[in-house]
Amino acid sequence: MCQECPAPQIVQNHDVLDMPKEKNVSQIDVLFPDILEYKKKHKRHMVFAHLNINGFRSKTEILDVLDKGYVDFLSISESKLNESFPSAQFSVNDFTLHRADRNGNGGGVLSYVRADIPHRMMKNCWNDNGIEGIMIEITTNKQKFIIVTLYRPPKVEITNLI
Repeated sequence: MCQECPAPQIVQNHDVLDMPKEKNVSQIDVLFPDILEYKKKHKRHMVFAHLNINGFRSKTEILDVLDKGYVDFLSISESKLNESFPSAQFSVNDFTLHRADRNGNGGGVLSYVRADIPHRMMKNCWNDNGIEGIMIEITTNKQKFIIVTLYRPPKVEITNLI
């Protein structure tokens, strides 16, 4: 658990998806060891997650976090998808997928929102400096908030975010 708040800690090992599968142990269970316990204790809390996946098409097993109910909102940067990959290929039951593709060689972001959470995609965010993203408005408990998923390519100066 996080020392500052009750949020679960996520394993920060980027090679965990490449490890051999053990019997009865999901790779997702290894990545998110405390999250289900957290969700059981805090049923009314939504869980948000973000991954820079560096190529989504070959790592779709990460979607198990949605199937297993680990998170309510998942954003992924550096998806490296383009229009030749249909959204149906990446669909998950009970989740809505929003995409902003650049090309198959780099960039791109996508977000999954649990379908029963009132939300709307506000717009794809692209600017002349190479920053790309998605803005999604979520309404819960009569409150609205905006979640922005951004990707800044390495060659783009961080000052261009401002």
